[in-house]
Amino acid sequence: MPDFSFQITPEENAAYVADLKAVVQDAPELWAAFLRESAVLTAAYGYLRTPEAAQEWPSAVSRLIDAQDRTRAAAAAFDERAREIAQVHERHLYAELGCADALRAAGYPEGEAWHVVEAYQYGGRAYSSGWDVHPLEAQVRRLIEDQDAHVAKVGRLSGMTG
Repeated sequence: MPDFSFQITPEENAAYVADLKAVVQDAPELWAAFLRESAVLTAAYGYLRTPEAAQEWPSAVSRLIDAQDRTRAAAAAFDERAREIAQVHERHLYAELGCADALRAAGYPEGEAWHVVEAYQYGGRAYSSGWDVHPLEAQVRRLIEDQDAHVAKVGRLSGMTG
């Protein structure tokens, strides 16, 4: 009976780690920038729900829009790097090391917290169901759409917009 099993060699794990080191580059900084911008967006949106925001509604909404734009840009920048990381994970799918362990071995223990989805999810070409995990930019886009709809409804119902 033929033996169809295969063994992962230490060299293959080393190649996985080396490939990650080559593509991670500025991912820690990009992720940190996204987290900062996301926090600003959360604060700007939260501020709109305070009584103080009514006194400066146009300015508060303008700050929200600025925060949305910066968060979307930060998400897109991280997604570019995350796509490359996902491609390395896909190339080494059968490695003994899992994704988090490989990132840790490459010197990026914080990489476990990064939002990296399957390689096929980047570029918007994949079939998507409601159960899929989407790249960061797609998630931010949906969040912004929800925020915009809410702000528009508040404006309409409160008589602040026509």
